[in-house]
Amino acid sequence: MSRTVSQAARRAMYDQSTDEVFVILIEISRENDPANPIRAALDSENLDSKVTVSGTDTYPVAVTFAGGFFGIDLPEESGETSSTVRISIDNVDREIVVAIREATEPPEVRMWVVLKSTPHVVEAGPYYFVLESAEYDAQSVVGELTFEEVTNRKYPKHEFTPYLVPGLF
Repeated sequence: MSRTVSQAARRAMYDQSTDEVFVILIEISRENDPANPIRAALDSENLDSKVTVSGTDTYPVAVTFAGGFFGIDLPEESGETSSTVRISIDNVDREIVVAIREATEPPEVRMWVVLKSTPHVVEAGPYYFVLESAEYDAQSVVGELTFEEVTNRKYPKHEFTPYLVPGLF
């Protein structure tokens, strides 16, 4: 699968040495406060971004992704099975545990990859996941992310009934 990346990203990947840094941004929805999801950046500093994908801003103004450590174990790209992604986040802010405890539905997780020098431009993503399970202790929160199951969705979404589409009948 081909992917379009910026000239700066391509230069950073091909240069023998570079000061450029790729940063992973994640956003975890909160059922009790959907307007304020949990946002984290895999960086030592907070990062402000509009998260621009293909020229369209995800947010009208830049939002802050809290800098911190989290680990992501990506699945192999076999293409034959839907895989899970394992994520581990330092439990420095109890908001994550509270959001997990209060959730009645699995939280949605979005992920993007940006360059630190151009945080508004998305180099890869967005990737959409669902947090299927999570475990936590005093040091970390570990969760299993699965890709949104689009193959089992009803298509088309609506049925063609006389009420919805009277012109067909």
